[in-house]
Amino acid sequence: MATKPRSEAGPRHVAIIMDGNGRWAQSRGRPRLFGHHAGARRVREIVAACPDLGVEYLTIFAFSTENWKRTQTEVAGLMSLFRRYIIKEMQEFVREDVRVRFIGDRYRLEPGLRKLMEEAEQMTAHCTRLNLTIAINYGGRDEVARATTIVRFAPGSAFAAHTHGGGEEFLVLEGVFQDESGDFPAGTYVRNPPTSRHTPASAPGCTIFVKLWQMSPDDRAEVRVPPAKRKFAPAEGRPGVEVAPLHSDAREDVRLERWAPGAKVTQVLPGGAEILVLEGGFAESAEQFEPQAWLRLPKGARLEAQAGPQGALVWVKTGHLSEEPRPPAA
Repeated sequence: MATKPRSEAGPRHVAIIMDGNGRWAQSRGRPRLFGHHAGARRVREIVAACPDLGVEYLTIFAFSTENWKRTQTEVAGLMSLFRRYIIKEMQEFVREDVRVRFIGDRYRLEPGLRKLMEEAEQMTAHCTRLNLTIAINYGGRDEVARATTIVRFAPGSAFAAHTHGGGEEFLVLEGVFQDESGDFPAGTYVRNPPTSRHTPASAPGCTIFVKLWQMSPDDRAEVRVPPAKRKFAPAEGRPGVEVAPLHSDAREDVRLERWAPGAKVTQVLPGGAEILVLEGGFAESAEQFEPQAWLRLPKGARLEAQAGPQGALVWVKTGHLSEEPRPPAA
């Protein structure tokens, strides 16, 4: 299906917070759920209109962690609406070439809804006309605690000692990260398991890619891999790909991969994957990924990437998304 050329003055990415639907219904003498159903119909109209307006990315903030405080009746009605919306729209998303992704913590959602979300992501993984992201159970201190982010330390940074209740994993992208155990230059991979403790600092400044609160509570594997210990070897059955292992256990595999220029990199991901670009770049599902761009693929997805003309160096983590995340302690 053809899409009109994007207007240079128009936005590529539009984000909408689904707020006020209940109040809108009440102001008309109707129950709050009437407003939520009306909002879902409006989302359908917006999704249909976006490609012709040149919008490539649409993010809908549908249900925040604060929304659990609403009445049981309203919350149950919203969860039922989400299920019906996904079931009803899934085939339409495929026909209209709309790729669907869900963000937010899924651990509190009932299993049937989580399964529908995964099926929608898998069924539309090949779609390219519009990228639709729906945020469910997002926001609040829970998401602040469990995070995947890039953090920059200003020169002279020094912080108080702290314990990693849920573990910490990071890769130094630039500069030198420091703590009482030593200096960690760019390229160093560090894994601090739950209950570990340190005092972070950076005299010269640094940038790190860090993941918090994403380890099993009984995990005690501490890992330090400096750049000098990285050893690349050809990946079996994957032409154009070299791999340098960083960490592996029964739950997950963490590694660096070097993709040759123009290499087509395909892989079935039964346990999902996260990919961070360190050097070069690649294309996947009509999206371009450049240094410090991050891609998350759900369990059961298939990676269909092609390295750019300069190749790509990427950090890859696979297998870990097959388990439901555990929430951080209150």
